[in-house]
Amino acid sequence: MLRGLQLIVAICSASGFNIQVPPVKSFQKEDPLFGQTVIQSKHGVFVPSAVNGKLFECTLEKECVEINLHDEIPNGMRPVASVASLISEEHLLVMKTKLKTSEYFNGNCSLLSPAGKVRLAPDELVTSRDNNPSTHKAQRFDQDAGIEIAFVLDGSGSITREDFQKAKEFIYNCDFAIVQYGYEIRTELSLQENKEPDRSLKKVTEIKQVNNVTKTASAINHVLTEIFIPEKGSKKNSEKIIIVMSDGEILGDTMNLRDVLNKPEMKGITRYAIGEKAIAEMKQIADPDKFYTVSNYAALQDILSRLAADIIGPEGTDQGLQLQLAEAGFSTHLLQKDKMVESLFGAVGAYNWNGGVIVKSGNHAKFLNDSNNGPKFAYLGYSVTSAQLPSKTLYISGAPRYNLTGGVFVFDDSDKYVLLGDQVGSYFGSVLCTLDINNDGKTDYLFVGAPHFHHKGEEGKVTIYHLNEERFKDVFMELQGDSRQTFARFGAAIASIGNIDGDQFNDIAIGAPLEADSSGSVYIYRGVSEGFQLSQKISPSDFKISPGWFGQSVSAVSSSPSGHLCLAVGSKQSVMLFETIPVMIITPSINTDLNTIPLVHQSTTLSKEIKIKFSVCFNVKKGDLKAEETQPIEYEIDLDSGANKKRLSGCFDCFLPLEIKLNFSLGFNPHGAPLRILDPFKTTEIVKKIYFEKDCKSDVCNPNITLSDSEMSGTMIKVGETQSLNINFKFRNTGDSSFMTTLTLTYPSILSQQIIKGATCPLKTDNQIQCSLQPPVFKSGEQMNLLISWQPNDVKSDIKTFEIIANLTSWNNGTQILDTKAYPFSVMYFLPIQLHGTASPNRLRIEEGQSGNTRQIHFEFQECVYPENFKVENSYSIKCIMKELQKITIDADVLIHDVQGKSDKITVTGQYSFDETVYAAKDTLRNFAMEVEITKLQVVMSTGQIIGGSIGGFLLLFIFIIILIKCGFFRRRHKVDQAQNLD
Repeated sequence: MLRGLQLIVAICSASGFNIQVPPVKSFQKEDPLFGQTVIQSKHGVFVPSAVNGKLFECTLEKECVEINLHDEIPNGMRPVASVASLISEEHLLVMKTKLKTSEYFNGNCSLLSPAGKVRLAPDELVTSRDNNPSTHKAQRFDQDAGIEIAFVLDGSGSITREDFQKAKEFIYNCDFAIVQYGYEIRTELSLQENKEPDRSLKKVTEIKQVNNVTKTASAINHVLTEIFIPEKGSKKNSEKIIIVMSDGEILGDTMNLRDVLNKPEMKGITRYAIGEKAIAEMKQIADPDKFYTVSNYAALQDILSRLAADIIGPEGTDQGLQLQLAEAGFSTHLLQKDKMVESLFGAVGAYNWNGGVIVKSGNHAKFLNDSNNGPKFAYLGYSVTSAQLPSKTLYISGAPRYNLTGGVFVFDDSDKYVLLGDQVGSYFGSVLCTLDINNDGKTDYLFVGAPHFHHKGEEGKVTIYHLNEERFKDVFMELQGDSRQTFARFGAAIASIGNIDGDQFNDIAIGAPLEADSSGSVYIYRGVSEGFQLSQKISPSDFKISPGWFGQSVSAVSSSPSGHLCLAVGSKQSVMLFETIPVMIITPSINTDLNTIPLVHQSTTLSKEIKIKFSVCFNVKKGDLKAEETQPIEYEIDLDSGANKKRLSGCFDCFLPLEIKLNFSLGFNPHGAPLRILDPFKTTEIVKKIYFEKDCKSDVCNPNITLSDSEMSGTMIKVGETQSLNINFKFRNTGDSSFMTTLTLTYPSILSQQIIKGATCPLKTDNQIQCSLQPPVFKSGEQMNLLISWQPNDVKSDIKTFEIIANLTSWNNGTQILDTKAYPFSVMYFLPIQLHGTASPNRLRIEEGQSGNTRQIHFEFQECVYPENFKVENSYSIKCIMKELQKITIDADVLIHDVQGKSDKITVTGQYSFDETVYAAKDTLRNFAMEVEITKLQVVMSTGQIIGGSIGGFLLLFIFIIILIKCGFFRRRHKVDQAQNLD
């Protein structure tokens, strides 16, 4: 199975194919629901108008004409809920559903055919299928069996004005006849007046209280004699209910309550009583368990739901209710089976809104559903259709809320299966369409719409299933609209529109009514042998109209007076008809009197003498014109179309064939719409080739040119040292002539093209050149040389091995590879470095016998770097790794204890190394030593001299002191001190 997803990113032009825009006709009605549904008719389309309760047939010849359904719109019916048609049998099925408060109940259908009109009640087809349903149905339609309720309103003086107003508000929310009683008994609202809801509701608000006496018995008798009678609109077989609203005892009444309640006319009438006083009297009026007591009339709203539940029964408690709220006829479908017309009715509300499908075939009916115990609120019957198989018919119905993701139920005579949606809330199955793509009477595809499928918004999606072995199994294809339209609801409407392009395959239209801010669009998919292909998109912006919701419904339209198929598209309050333009398929041909140019005329001189005659014919394969129609054809002829330089004045290239190219289109029709349109999926271009006779050994020219004689200058390059890398090619053709011989060289980015000698080699890409060798023809026996030189780039790479790839090709018999060769080479990076260094200071001096002192020495190696300082003692090795050449500095504190001999030295040796698989260096000095010389100074010992000198010095000092004493130096000062003391 083919499975694909078509995402329509580019918007297809509205003029892209054969649906003519703008529309040829448009119909409008003052009804917001007009255009919500369009169904194909024999002459146009049926369009229901739900507000005014009419059904129209709209055609190209006339305006919308109302269809006479021969039926009055009964009270409480919503007109034309669904419509189905069967064109081949001229059958029309019109469905109307009951409307009560906010709930839609089962409907009544009218089946119109050439044989007459048949009325159907789908729910009763099921509930009465074991009996004879015809009598009951006749009664139902003849009498419009329903519920008739008469309110008997106490307007006497016993009820206050405020309670009387509340009673009116209670009645206002209902839909019944009203009788008020007091001093007089009068009909405030009859059943006939109730057919006009707005008027009847207004009359309720205008009721005036009559006051005075309380004639309850007479008021009830008034209902029997003046309300529930055919002359006042009552129906014989309707269910009748009397509701008496009073808060006082009977006063001033001439009739007896018991006599009135026992009258024969009271048989079959259900009585309710609502009041707060006279309890015994109220219970006598009401049937058992039908009396409601209230403290005051303000409590009436509280009992409204209890009263409604008592009248119709609580939800889901009995068989009648299981189909009573089924909305049978929500969707309808007609089909032909075994020469009999069958009807399908969707019943979405059956069995607690699990739903089901009612199938009517002749006088028999059956109910198809999942299970009344299955998942609730599946809405099975939301959409219905059928598929025709060779041996049986499949009934198909959508359940958009089944399993939350939605599902499609397929029923046959003995089995059923479900196709599940893939996203919660997508409403998968809400729209169905089957397609017989090749008109063989058998269904081929099932289209399932999921208009709420969401990604960024509610874009919508359509899933296509292909019928295989009489089952819809796998997904064949998925379609989506313009991905830029996030709230398009693509798939809200799907219709088979027939073979509008005349290609033997039927086509499909899909609506996206909320696309482009609710402006809407319609997508047209043409059927092809392998599936479906988008051919056109129609948007209101294409014809300057913005009705809103364009594409909410689509339908095929029977042929127009011109015989052209049409398309109907529903939008808000309008329906537009688009006419198709017949598709014409033209197969042109070019005929020449010479198909091959001989060798004798291929020289430059003689080629000027040759003349070639050609003729062009246009053959219409489909879409022939009528006798009175004329369609111009515009065409353009390009001689020698593929050549850069035309060879019309001489043959400098006698190898490639001469090409005569023809392009054509249909000319403009100045009198109106185009008469025909070309199929855009068919080519409008043909090429006729005139070949040159080849001077070859056989019919096919086989050149023999190789790359074996080519040489590369070396297999190793050193970036930074190697100047170039050269390849010298030597070519010789030892075979047949070679046309447009090309050498393509692909080289790595480490090389840059530098020199090319021997040919023209334009740059094809950043790392590829393409050389033309002896253009246009490399003749047999010719030879040539080609030199290509590259310069290495200073770009470092972790890759060590590269290659240059050469491809040698020619255009003989298409692109032909003559030879291929790879030229590998390795890459190293040149490292131009030397190691130098200095030590500071470069000499140290110490004295003999001196104790250990610390000295600082500074070593510096140029073009190297070392990140940290170390204290080095004895022999120590330091290793540093770097990517760039920098300096390295070592600061050392040297502790010298002693030096043996007269001198010593400190040696620092630097040595560099590198990855020799990546880099290459010349034979330079890789080691360098720095020395710091240490010199020891000798110490001479002089102890005797020091002692002798010291003794001599002390003796000299002693002698000097004695001399001073002898001279009286110290005595004179003593005498002066004594004389001063005596004084």
